[in-house]
Amino acid sequence: MPNKWFVVDAHNQFIPEEGVKKSRGMSVDLTNIDNPKVAPFKRTLDMEAKIRVMDEAGVDMALIHMASLNVLGLDFCRAMNDGNANVAKKYPGRIIPLAHIPLEGGGSQAALDEVERSVNVLGLKGIALENTSGNLTIGSEELFPLYEKISRVDVPVVLHPGMGMGGISSVGLKGDMLRAVGVEIENTKAAVEAMVGVLMRFPDIKFLLPHHGGALPIWQGRMRSGFLPEGWKVPDEFKGLPRTPRIRRQMGLEKAFTALFEKLYFDTSGFQGWMPITQAALLAVRADRLCLGTDYGFEMLESQDIKGFIDDIKKLKISETDKRNILGENIRRLFKV
Repeated sequence: MPNKWFVVDAHNQFIPEEGVKKSRGMSVDLTNIDNPKVAPFKRTLDMEAKIRVMDEAGVDMALIHMASLNVLGLDFCRAMNDGNANVAKKYPGRIIPLAHIPLEGGGSQAALDEVERSVNVLGLKGIALENTSGNLTIGSEELFPLYEKISRVDVPVVLHPGMGMGGISSVGLKGDMLRAVGVEIENTKAAVEAMVGVLMRFPDIKFLLPHHGGALPIWQGRMRSGFLPEGWKVPDEFKGLPRTPRIRRQMGLEKAFTALFEKLYFDTSGFQGWMPITQAALLAVRADRLCLGTDYGFEMLESQDIKGFIDDIKKLKISETDKRNILGENIRRLFKV
């Protein structure tokens, strides 16, 4: 009998009861879940339904977070962290719980203390951050104390789009489609922020980005063409020329970019199991950096769709080792579970 596939969903959204209660009276009040403004969050509240869908789809573990709500502040995040720790204890071996830290005030001593508490007291396995919040991005200098702390506690960082969803305000079909692509633009920007805003200063941090990295499989070539770290010597014969792959190789830029880029991990959420984007991602992302993600709670909600996506990954024309890495082993190594 062949070895069982160990499957981990690296993008599974959840709000524990503690977070729901803390949200009362806030801009996103989850205690009134029938309010149309917060109704989309309804599928993120039921852990028993989540476990049932996981069982039906053949998912062994799920990485749970809801970083888009970090904007509600540090007190809300503390409640989320307490709740995630409790859920992980209730369902041992099924949940990889994350700590939530808001970007606003993320460099404060209170936020650093919450990182310490979450990892070393509650036993949470990583830090969930939103891509942007207010005037901050993940690469803002105000967050450098946070990254110093994360480096010391040695856990990965999981990113997720914030509540702004690309800043699109139009309604109807056009608005829906603009938001759909706007989110991926924000995810792509987050990859740039992570690489040159954080990793060049804090090289040991491991980032997991959502949605195949947004537009990254297609846009990575443009990112490479714009990559020129401060102080990098440009030989006279290359000054003023477009930095083609040949020129970048001769200047050593390709190697330097790749070393940064390969610190990033990506999940396969965001496209509802649409395989062309997963196939395209594998042209630009190593298989040991790509991780199954379903965005359960918002996107893939039925077990048959999740199981179908897992089966499609098993059918990819790559090695079985690569398939196993994508479906679970990458996350097991990254989060040490």
